[in-house]
Amino acid sequence: MTIVESFLPSVANATGQLSADFSLAGTVDRAALEGYLTIDGVAASIPSLGIRLRDMNADLLAARDTLRIRRFSVVSGDASRDSLWMSGWAARLPDGGAGFDVSIGAREFEVIANRRVAELSLSGGLRLDGTLDRSRLSGGVTLNQGVIVIPEFTEKKLISLDDPELYNVVDTTVFANRALLPKPPPDLLRNLSVDNVRIEMGSDVRVRSAEADIKLGGAVNVTVGARRGATAPQLALDGALQTERGYYRLDLGGLVQRTFTVEGGELRFLNETDLNPILNISALHTVRQISSTYGGRNDVRIRVLVQGTLIQPRLRSRAPTPCSSRSRTSSPTSSPVCPRSASVEGWQRTGSARRRSR
Repeated sequence: MTIVESFLPSVANATGQLSADFSLAGTVDRAALEGYLTIDGVAASIPSLGIRLRDMNADLLAARDTLRIRRFSVVSGDASRDSLWMSGWAARLPDGGAGFDVSIGAREFEVIANRRVAELSLSGGLRLDGTLDRSRLSGGVTLNQGVIVIPEFTEKKLISLDDPELYNVVDTTVFANRALLPKPPPDLLRNLSVDNVRIEMGSDVRVRSAEADIKLGGAVNVTVGARRGATAPQLALDGALQTERGYYRLDLGGLVQRTFTVEGGELRFLNETDLNPILNISALHTVRQISSTYGGRNDVRIRVLVQGTLIQPRLRSRAPTPCSSRSRTSSPTSSPVCPRSASVEGWQRTGSARRRSR
């Protein structure tokens, strides 16, 4: 299998049996491809994705300018049923163009296991049919389970509401290795119609970092877009995923940690070809305490907003919510007022003071 690795630099440690016999005959303008390719029990690693493909079996037949996929299957994942399969054909048309009808199915197939980017498995089915001048993509995919990695926050302190740096969150230099979807030939995408193809979140798909663990729900649409700085079209995502539950842990000067419970929010893709949606997530921490001055509970609720993008997330604080009714003072002519409030910035100052006093 050394010859396979020489033709496919992304493949490593390939083992198994491959046999092929092809012939190309005719004129430059009209050549005919004949032959076959069989693969039995092949295994190979793709280091960039962190996966090991195994039990790859295929039977391809070329005859009369038509290549038929009579059999193709491969396993990736812990179980033998975590597989992907393919069938269909591709042909050279009399006018010199190309026609095709290819279907792909998957069942809990592990597509990436790179701990720096994502660990995901998927199920579903897709069909691509038509010609290079007019093609159609249909079907749908479900991400069964997995993790999408968030880098650590670029700034540990919270950013005030009026700080212009809050909106300066996109660094184009980090996009190079975050391409999200496969890259079909540009000629195919220019004339591709995407027929209501959606990617749905399964029962346990999360975004995670050293500070956060947030479960995702919902679905996004597959579209055709253009990557930043590129002219050729690419497959892209559009829509919003909901943040259903989870937590964010704020480290206050290395001395105190506060855990915020995710209330809600979204990850919004704006025709994105990269794994870099816009974040808008609200999280809450409640300080539970007793007030001897006012009697009863004097709980203080602190909220933070996780915003920015997935690659460059940013934090910002939101004003504390009103205290519980028993701890508020009021008069007939005024609104209830919390006798005590707090902010994350205040916590951070306290943490810094404690650190200096040690």
